[in-house]
Amino acid sequence: MSSRRYLSARGGLTALGAGLVLLLATTVGAGFDLLTSASLGWGTSVMFIAGAALVALRARRRDLAAAAILPPLCLAAVLIGVAVTQGMTSLSRLGLNLLTNLTLLAPGLWLGSALAGGVALLRWRRATR
Repeated sequence: MSSRRYLSARGGLTALGAGLVLLLATTVGAGFDLLTSASLGWGTSVMFIAGAALVALRARRRDLAAAAILPPLCLAAVLIGVAVTQGMTSLSRLGLNLLTNLTLLAPGLWLGSALAGGVALLRWRRATR
């Protein structure tokens, strides 16, 4: 599989590559949290914020909108994956677990999303000058 799908010719991340980088960073943080405690916490938040900033900084110009939109979607995908691996099979338990984790990780979600959106906006404004 070629790296063209993930990196542009100039080296910036495509939307697909940005999503994969952010999913990987958030999953590593969630894995660290689950290895050290029974719930998600600082590790997930720190890796999510760092991944969101990295994606916004490294995305190619035409994929800056995706870099701003992807962070909450990737965090939700990781939270669903964590809930499923913990044995949440019924839809009501899965939904309750997702809402609980989103509530606990809300500061990190807000900060990561705002950081990614702000960096993407600054990069877009600089590129259009």
